[in-house]
Amino acid sequence: MVQSINTKVDLVMNGNSHMGLTDYGKIMVGDNGFEFYDDSNVRNFIQIPWTEVNYVVVSVMFGGHWIPRFSFQTK
Repeated sequence: MVQSINTKVDLVMNGNSHMGLTDYGKIMVGDNGFEFYDDSNVRNFIQIPWTEVNYVVVSVMFGGHWIPRFSFQTK
C-alpha cells in the first residue's frame, strides 16, 4: 500500500491519467501535493509535491463552468 503525502485532503474525485495508456482512478488534492491512484493497480500511482510544481495549466470553457483537463509544469 502506498503512503499518501497529504495530511489533509481538500478534494477527491474520479479522474484519468494519460501518461502512456489511459488509467482510471482517483485524484486527490491536499495540503502537501497532488496524487493519482489507479483503481485497478495499486502500484500505479502519481505523487507530485507542491514544492515541485511551478504552475498548473487549466483549460476553462463555458464561462468557467467546465474544466475538461489540466496539467502540471514541474521543476
